[in-house]
Amino acid sequence: LNNNAPLLKKILFALLFFWMFHPVLKLFPGVVFQTNLIIISIPAFLGLVGYFKYKRQSRVSNTVLILMILGFVYILMYEFIGVLIGVIDFNFTKEYIMGFMLFFSAYYIVSQYKFYYGNKFLEVLLIHMFYIGAIHSFLILSVAFFANFKELFYEVIWLTDKQEKYTFGGAFNNRYSGLLPTGFSSLSTTHATLLSIGLFCLHRAGDFKFIKLMLLVASSVGIFLSLIFIGRSG
Repeated sequence: LNNNAPLLKKILFALLFFWMFHPVLKLFPGVVFQTNLIIISIPAFLGLVGYFKYKRQSRVSNTVLILMILGFVYILMYEFIGVLIGVIDFNFTKEYIMGFMLFFSAYYIVSQYKFYYGNKFLEVLLIHMFYIGAIHSFLILSVAFFANFKELFYEVIWLTDKQEKYTFGGAFNNRYSGLLPTGFSSLSTTHATLLSIGLFCLHRAGDFKFIKLMLLVASSVGIFLSLIFIGRSG
């Protein structure tokens, strides 16, 4: 395990990156692959098993899970009534199922950080989330400033019709979503949250060397600029 730990930590970082920003890939003309089917579903299964295998869970996570279950039952009741009166719409059920998958996949990722980084796992997890936001921000800036890169990038990454208009000039103003097929308010909020994490890390930057401090500053500026090109205030 000690010999493989550095590689496994890199894989864990990559998993966290694509868990946060999971692209839809163009495989063939008219055929796309949603990477979240693997990136979220497999960790969700492992997290589900681990959550109930190790019974010492935090009061917060148990409370959140109970509230999610109660909400799910509530939605099922209303959708059942809808079926009886001829209104069939299972969108809320699908969203709740995805919510459970995100909950348990997030639990798995955090548990792995705790396993590999011990008592420092929260500090490492936060700085990794911030760096992931910076990487995705620089992708957005690269797409915004380099037309050739944008063309090549979106030969592989699929966009919704609406987002494609904003990306390639079919709308009045350009807005970019990086790896995601769409973005707008949710992506802006995510980047703003990751920027806040970076500012928190900067606040505690007394322990950082100069190079790492400059990296934090540059990353913070990159995330801030990305908010402009995402097209929301964050």
